[in-house]
Parts: sequence; C-alpha cells; structure tokens
Amino acid sequence: IPGILTYLQTGMNLNINETVPSPAGPLQINGTATLTIDWGDGEVQNGITNPGGPYPQGQLTHHYPNTGQYTITITANWLINYNLNGTTGTIPITTTGTLPNFPVTALRAVARPV
Repeated sequence: IPGILTYLQTGMNLNINETVPSPAGPLQINGTATLTIDWGDGEVQNGITNPGGPYPQGQLTHHYPNTGQYTITITANWLINYNLNGTTGTIPITTTGTLPNFPVTALRAVARPV
C-alpha cells in the first residue's frame, strides 16, 4: 500500500565462518557481507549489515509513495578471508538477487448498508 512501511526479509546470513577439508589441509574461510538494496523506485540503500526481518521487528524498510510494480534488487558484497596451510588472502565476491514485479496497490474500503 503506498505510504505504508514495507518490510524486506532477505533470509541471508551475512557472516560466514567455516573450515572445509581439502587435500592441502583444512581450508578456513570467514567473511562478512554488506547489502545494497535498489527498491526499484529510484531509492538505493548502501552498506546495510542487517538481513531484515518480518513486520514489526524487521529493520529493512521502505516507503513506496506511488502504486506500481517494482523490481527490488539486493546485492551482497562479500569480503571472504581464507587460510589454507598458511597461505592467506581475501577474495571479494558479489551476489545479486531480485524480487520482480513487487506490487504496490491502493486499497479502498466501501461501506454498504446491511
């Protein structure tokens, strides 16, 4: 509904800390992601460190001022640190997901005599 706060829940874990067995020894990886959200109406939010949640506790919110169909694009910018048998480094990874045709519609209540 235009003007009503919209809540986004990505379902993502923005932190990773794993040890994976490999032929060269254990591969340790850890990293974090920050999100960029393009709400599809010209507003973009950067540097988000919260994956969002449902109403009313969710922290990723947006007001759509007008009705329409909007494509929401979420980009996760990861910095992954690794350690494999003493060799370390950082790998940047970007992943993107979209929610196409998110409907924002006006509702109207009509009272009728009973």
